[in-house]
Amino acid sequence: MELKEAVAKLPPGSYGALAVATIVAGIVGYASIWFLLRYLRTHSTSLFIVYRVIVGVAILAALSAGYVSASI
Repeated sequence: MELKEAVAKLPPGSYGALAVATIVAGIVGYASIWFLLRYLRTHSTSLFIVYRVIVGVAILAALSAGYVSASI
């Protein structure tokens, strides 16, 4: 949701909560990017590659077993 939509849809008096949520989201986003860049300076991407292969195999197995349907 964009800020202009949120301001229009929020009840009166909730602008403080919107400001706090926006600030916290910005701080967490900045910290996440900082951590990832710091991690990648000292480590390789092999951990992420292994993770993605494992998740991909699990998704394919769930699809073939019928646990998940591929609706487009």
